[in-house]
Parts: sequence; structure tokens; C-alpha cells
Amino acid sequence: MTADVLQFADNLHLYLARFTNFALRIRRAGIAAAFSGMEAVMKRPSRIQLLTCLCAGVALVPGFVFALMPTCGFTDAVRTTAPSQDVVHFAWSPDSRRAAVTVKANSEEASDIQTRVETFVRHRYSHGVPYLRAKELGAEALPILEAMLRDTSETEYWDTIVMTMGFIGDSSSVGTLVDFLENRFDGEVTLRQFGALLSVNNALGNIAGNGSLHALDYLSTACYVKIWLAKGLKWHYRHYSGERLAVLLAKLGANGLSISGTNRAREILLSLQKHPESARSASALRPNIEEGLERIDRIQKEGALKVFGRQ
Repeated sequence: MTADVLQFADNLHLYLARFTNFALRIRRAGIAAAFSGMEAVMKRPSRIQLLTCLCAGVALVPGFVFALMPTCGFTDAVRTTAPSQDVVHFAWSPDSRRAAVTVKANSEEASDIQTRVETFVRHRYSHGVPYLRAKELGAEALPILEAMLRDTSETEYWDTIVMTMGFIGDSSSVGTLVDFLENRFDGEVTLRQFGALLSVNNALGNIAGNGSLHALDYLSTACYVKIWLAKGLKWHYRHYSGERLAVLLAKLGANGLSISGTNRAREILLSLQKHPESARSASALRPNIEEGLERIDRIQKEGALKVFGRQ
């Protein structure tokens, strides 16, 4: 009896593979062409083969098979991107008795993450970008976000894109965000662009809080007005240019530094508090430094998820 069950299982996975490929041939080449050679599938069937062939007939509706089998835990799906091929291969493991599926087609996972990312960033959030939901998109969303950040047709979503990249917290985003802030624009920017630019330091703070020394190194100087003046940014927004823009970015640099929640951030802010660059910068940055120090204490006590997390 056990041998029959195992043979049934082995035959079932074989016929599932054959009938699924047959269904795909129908879709690609038509019924007449697909039936040519089909006799090999049914040649000299045994009683068990007939039974398993009947069960496997469900694979003529490939969408049903693809939806049902991973859901039931029957298969491990591993898809590759080979656009010129549309074939499903099943491999059977005698030890685990589970099927490993390789689908040589345009990746459904890639399509799914593309849709999820675009839907997420194109939504307008009245209470800020949801921290946890953004973080859960993961590093696989970054190439999509970076492409959208380069796409001028997505300008109205750039602020959300920047913050989402920050919440994901991957150090590989630092270069993209810094380049966006310092080198992307020349001349007067729009309000939407300005909002996205002002979000960069906060995003870098989240990345630094996730362990990126690259982001933390950048923010360690981003709270100094003289640093921003030395950068000589080529963009401005209305009256925000020159020293006025530098002061604003230094205030946001202090915010971003505190968002990292690190001891190094606390030391830098305390030093800046005791030894300000000038009377004007001391007055301008005082609220950001004081709030930043409180924020660092809270992050270290409660954790970033509780401080920033929104459902």
C-alpha cells in the first residue's frame, strides 16, 4: 500500500508538469500544435498512471495549479526570468516528497513588488508615511524607488519615496539620497521638489539608526551651517538660498542626526549646543538640538518602532 501511495505521488507530480506545460503550449501555439506529441504522455498507461493522469488534469487550468499548490505548501516555487521561455519544470525530492518549481517566465514576484511599491508611494498619507509598512517593503523595493526618484513624472510622490527609502534603512540608499540632495537640481526648484529635498536628512537619520556608518558620517557634519555654505548648492526655493537655505538644512541635519538615536549623535548635538558656530546659528538650531536630545533618549529607551511606528 505504501509503495502504491508513493508511486501515485511520483506520478502525480510528473503529470502535473506535463499537463501544465501542455496548457502553456495551447496558450502559445494553439490546440492543434499542442496536441502533436501528446501521445507520449498517455502511452501504455498503468492503472495508477490513469488515476494520477486524471488527477493531474486540473493542471489544464494553470492558474489554478499555480495558485493552489504554493498555498497548500505542496511546492517550493523558484522563478527565473527567461522571457524567451514559458515552461514550467517540476523536480521531485524523494526525501521531502515536495515539488520545487522553476518558472522560466517574467517573474510574478517582481511584478507584485512593483505594484506594491507604486501603490504605497502614490498614496497620500495625512499623518506621515507609515513607518512599519514602508520598512516591510524591504531592500527589494529600492531599485523601484530609485527609478521613481529619477522619473520626473513621479515628482509629486518624491517626498514619500525619499522617506520610504529611509524607513527601509538600507545603507545602499545613502549615495542616491545624497546625490539627489546635492547634485540633482540647478536653479529654482518647485514646491514638490523642495519638500522631497528637505526630507533627505530625516531619511538618512533612519538609515543611520539602522546601523549605517555612511549615513551617520554624513549627518555628523550636516548640522553645521558652514558645511552647507561650503557645498555651494546650486538649487534654491524662493527666498531659501545662500545662508538662509544653509541654516534650514543645518536644522534638518540636527533632526536627522537625532533620528539615528545613537550615542555619537548625542555627543555631536551636545558639542554643538555648547560650542555653536555663531550666535545666529545657536538661536536657529537651539529648538532642533533640544528636541533632538530628547528624541535620542526616547529612541534608546523605547525603540525606533515605538517612536516612529504608525500602522
